[in-house]
Amino acid sequence: MPITLKGTKPLPESELWQVEASLGVSIPQGYRAFLYATDGGRPDEAWFSPMVGVTDFLGAQDILATHSRLRGRLPETLLPIAAAAGGNLVCISTAEGQVGAIYFWNHEREHLGDVAIERLASSFDAFVSQLRVLPPVELPPARVISVDVDPEFLQEVREQQARDRKRPVLSWPPTPPQPSP
Repeated sequence: MPITLKGTKPLPESELWQVEASLGVSIPQGYRAFLYATDGGRPDEAWFSPMVGVTDFLGAQDILATHSRLRGRLPETLLPIAAAAGGNLVCISTAEGQVGAIYFWNHEREHLGDVAIERLASSFDAFVSQLRVLPPVELPPARVISVDVDPEFLQEVREQQARDRKRPVLSWPPTPPQPSP
C-alpha cells in the first residue's frame, strides 16, 4: 500500500554520491530510490505499530549528520533513515547478508546493546507498505478537565503546518503510469 508524504525536492545524484563517499558505504537501493524522488519527507501514514511511528524520513544530509552524531552509539552497519516517535530511529542495514533490512533503534535501551535494535522489515518498500494512520485517541469529555497550550508553542505548530502545506505531496512507491486506452 503506498504512503502519502510531504516531500522536498528530488535529490541530485551527485549529492547522494558525496554523502555516500562521506559515509564510506552505499545507501541500500530501497532508500536510495526514495531519496532520488524526494530527499526525505513527513509521511501521513506514519505508524508501523503502536510503538513504532515515523515522524520524518531523513534526507541525505540528515543521514550523514545523524550518523556522524551517533558514531559509537549506533551500530556501524546501520544508517539512520527516519526519525521515530520518542527520539528513536528507523535504520537501514548495510551489513553483508542483511543489506536493505529495516531496524528500529530504541535510544533508551542502547546501553543494553543488541536489545536496543529490533528488525522490522526485510526492505524499505516492505516497511513502507506496513505504515498506517492510527486513529485518534478520543477521551470522554468527563476525563478532560482543562487544556493549556503555550502560545509560543502553538505559533510554532501553526508555522510548521503552513510550511508543510507548501511542500509537494508524493505517493511512495510511485504508481506506474497507466497505458492509454
